[in-house]
Amino acid sequence: MVSPRQRMLDAYRGISNERPPVAPEFWIYYPARYLGVDLITFEREIPFHLALKEVFTAYQCEGWGALFLETTNPEAKVVQKVSKVDSETVEEREIVTYRGQEFSQTIRFHKANPSWLVEGPIKNLQTELEPW
Repeated sequence: MVSPRQRMLDAYRGISNERPPVAPEFWIYYPARYLGVDLITFEREIPFHLALKEVFTAYQCEGWGALFLETTNPEAKVVQKVSKVDSETVEEREIVTYRGQEFSQTIRFHKANPSWLVEGPIKNLQTELEPW
């Protein structure tokens, strides 16, 4: 009998096995639990790709995950305000000023659930991005 890890490695090479391979998709729950942190700490402080690498190594498997890249513009001024909503929830409001125009967004982070966008940075696509 072939191990799940070997089935996955064989699938990458085009070799078939007695059972189909399953690629682990750890998303954020498993890495956060493995690292022993709540989702607020995980999403705000730990680089996702490094957490995945650590989990893949621990489970001796290969897998995939998204890279949540952010670009910074030296011309943009960013102000962040973090406030506690309740004992389980934190809200982060970010205001980016670029070429005299303000873009604000609000994200809520919860200890046990993934974050969600409360307010997006673009409110009116026609008027806010028209000059660009």
